[in-house]
Amino acid sequence: MTSLVDKVSSDAEARKQLTIPEEIISSPFGTLVLETIRATEAKKKLVVPWTLDEPYDQPYYKHNETVQAWEPSTPRDHMSSEDRGQQPSDDGISPVDGLALYSWNIDQMLPFAEARMETALAYLEHLTALVTPKAATIIFLQECTLPYLETIARSQWVRDRFFITEVDASNWTSGHAGTAMLVDRRLLVTACFRVHFTQTLLDRDAHFIDIMIRPPRASGSKGSGNVILRLCNVHLESFDWETPLRPAQMRAIAKYIHQDGIHAALVAGDFNSLQPYDMTLHTENELRDAFLQFRGQEDEEAGFTWGLQSPKVMMADGPSRLDKIMFTGACLQLRRFEVFGRDVQLEDEEHRAELIRLGCEKPWITDHLGVMAELHVVAK
Repeated sequence: MTSLVDKVSSDAEARKQLTIPEEIISSPFGTLVLETIRATEAKKKLVVPWTLDEPYDQPYYKHNETVQAWEPSTPRDHMSSEDRGQQPSDDGISPVDGLALYSWNIDQMLPFAEARMETALAYLEHLTALVTPKAATIIFLQECTLPYLETIARSQWVRDRFFITEVDASNWTSGHAGTAMLVDRRLLVTACFRVHFTQTLLDRDAHFIDIMIRPPRASGSKGSGNVILRLCNVHLESFDWETPLRPAQMRAIAKYIHQDGIHAALVAGDFNSLQPYDMTLHTENELRDAFLQFRGQEDEEAGFTWGLQSPKVMMADGPSRLDKIMFTGACLQLRRFEVFGRDVQLEDEEHRAELIRLGCEKPWITDHLGVMAELHVVAK
């Protein structure tokens, strides 16, 4: 067991660097900011079972319709008779040959968590219905709270289509909010783990899952064998502390995505890219930025994912490209990149009125737009 008491104490001193502007505190939205800070501090865990900066294995969950429950699975369960059909065979191919990855930060501070997550899931269900059947759908979520997880677990669409990686807060240092994944049930999961950062003041971590795919071989090609893809869901450090933390967090992630035996990797989520040093984190860690690869330009409005739907009092930094998808590996071919989630709103009139009162221009379900990339997997 790792005691975090000393670290929490030192983090508290460091957090005194952060001064919340008076215009935020005095605004209607300021109440939500303070409530979130208090909830996060109150639910912080002082003793955890993992070692910082080291992998900590966790289960993922599959819904059992017979007993109406989410049941834990681990990679060692893969060869059970029930799941054997997922396993790429020596003379066959996977039921999929690519990935459609969606990443979306659903604001933890706004009220009406269940209604907002229900709206987000309905929107994602519509989007993913348009994906080619040969591409497996994976959804990364950031700022998940327990009401979000409960809403996700109740969704019949999720139960039918996905594994989920969280049913509670047990894998987060923060007992209040963290990251979660929805993983296409056609995929073979070979690892599921987290790396909890040493260098964080906000309990951030990197959430990894490995999947195995046997891609089709081109005619006459000698390429063969299964491909192991490592996927990483991130919510890098918010704010800009005296000592920058996001570069150290990306170095910790790079250690695991470039490991031997990993043929390709994707890192996606909220990178909180607000400073000049953030713009080179992909190249410094031998990654390709999907938006830039897809002919996008840094500081181009088409790539902005935050500051377009935020309460006005929170928009001091202006529109920014906080949310990104990065990848590495010769066996991955980028087919499509999109920003999604613009103008998704709540429909209930009372909910809409309250979000407007809090300072939102419209009753949007979150302050972030999402990012999506479709990638084809080719024989290595």
